[in-house]
Amino acid sequence: MKRYMESLFSHKLLFLLPAVIIPIIVVGGGLAMGGSYQVEARIWVDNQPFLVASDVGIGQMANELEAQAMQEWLSTKAFGLEILDRAGLTPAVENAEWPERGGVAAWPVLGPILKGLGIIGPMSVEGARSGALDYIQRTLSVDARGNNLVIVSYSGDDSVLGQVLVQALISAYTERAAESLAQKSAVAMALYEDQLQVLGGKLSDSAQALGTFLETHPVGFLNEPRPPDEELELTQLQDQYSFDRIMYEATLDRLEQARAAAKAGESLTEVGFQVIDPPEAPQSSTMTRRTTAMMAIGGFGGGLGLGFVLIALVASADKSVSSSEDLALITNSPVLAVVPHTDLKGKKPRERKGEGQRTLLSDIAKRAASSDQ
Repeated sequence: MKRYMESLFSHKLLFLLPAVIIPIIVVGGGLAMGGSYQVEARIWVDNQPFLVASDVGIGQMANELEAQAMQEWLSTKAFGLEILDRAGLTPAVENAEWPERGGVAAWPVLGPILKGLGIIGPMSVEGARSGALDYIQRTLSVDARGNNLVIVSYSGDDSVLGQVLVQALISAYTERAAESLAQKSAVAMALYEDQLQVLGGKLSDSAQALGTFLETHPVGFLNEPRPPDEELELTQLQDQYSFDRIMYEATLDRLEQARAAAKAGESLTEVGFQVIDPPEAPQSSTMTRRTTAMMAIGGFGGGLGLGFVLIALVASADKSVSSSEDLALITNSPVLAVVPHTDLKGKKPRERKGEGQRTLLSDIAKRAASSDQ
């Protein structure tokens, strides 16, 4: 251990330089190879009154509903395959040409060598399909912002592919949402039409009952008050008629909303689902601070490790005698005395000789006493 510590202090630069140079190389290489590309599309969503009420939670905005629905669709296999098809990636996936296999196979030099030697075999179609779906779910995300915005974003290593995938996600969801809205509206229309027939019959019956009562119980010439029994019956008939009319008008209003939603479902832009900022491929990549910091920390740790290895190699290769223990190991004999280093500068020759003798005799006496013990 002493030899290693001496080598460490003797070759400080050899230990510290890797910890300084490697982080610079790692971070610089990461910046040169390109970081992550960010592609975004912004969608404006209006809070429409004819959206199906069961879809919207209490206090939930329409853009939150749309973002949640898009993210849920994105987590499904069928929707992911549709995005791949719209982006034109299905042939490459079915031929196992995309995405490229990760891990050692993606290394610049070692990967092609291992593939050429047959150590790493070709990727299967199922593996390519699974990798493609994982890539989509990993790089695409949907978030609601504010009261009306939905942000569809891509974060990956290919800006052009990111633009295509974001556009494919929006178009696939728009088509599915339009179909879903049309189906829900058709179901709602059928339900409200059935309810309207029932409520219309009740309203007609209550109106007829109220009219018959007024005809058979006319008010006196001097507008005299009705008997208590007649007044109570009239109040009940009027309340029933008012209730039936309110229910009929409310159901009629819901039916009109469902019809409007069915009509607008043919084009979601009529429902207030508009892409105000389409996706664009950025010209330059970005590297987050977290990524840069992690690369710097990793490079620093790797540099320290390399420094320790170099110091260990230097210490192992050093065959010089630096202590009495080294001499004893080499000669396989005990060391009787060691001439210590003394500072004799500024002293006369006779004083130097006497100081050296005293130091040597003192050391011999100490070693003799330790050997006796």
